[in-house]
Amino acid sequence: MELLIRNYQPTDAKAMLEIYNWAVLHTTATYDYEEMDLVSFEAQIGAKIGLNYPVIVAEIAEKVVAYAALGQFRVKEGYRFTAENSVYVSPQHQGKNIGRQLLQTLIKLAKENGNIKNIIAVIDAESEVSVRLHQQLGFEQAGHFPRIGYKFGRWLDVKFLQLGW
Repeated sequence: MELLIRNYQPTDAKAMLEIYNWAVLHTTATYDYEEMDLVSFEAQIGAKIGLNYPVIVAEIAEKVVAYAALGQFRVKEGYRFTAENSVYVSPQHQGKNIGRQLLQTLIKLAKENGNIKNIIAVIDAESEVSVRLHQQLGFEQAGHFPRIGYKFGRWLDVKFLQLGW
């Protein structure tokens, strides 16, 4: 089946939320503890789009199987040229290079944007697949913060990876 990467449409939010909430409950890809509701999730997406950040989805057979976005790295104006990326893939579609294709598309869109000069990936240090993917696409480790996250009853390290141009 063919993979289609396209811009977010409001009708995608529910499928995206299911992917995100699965990650909340089963992974350290996000340090949220509680599932998000649809209204909050749509507001979060709307905030990204309102600031002209890309939100994209990967679709197979007209079903959203993954999504990715850029968003504000930090609120202060001096950080406005730096974005933070997020990539989430449904558990049934992990390991199929969908995340790679989404991240490659985000990088291309960021470079075309003209205002973005850096992308920061904030990754759980134990997520070797995510760290490796980012490194393969040119990201370099910019920081390692021990024991700054807490989830599933244990302390977690976080890595910052950076891609700049």
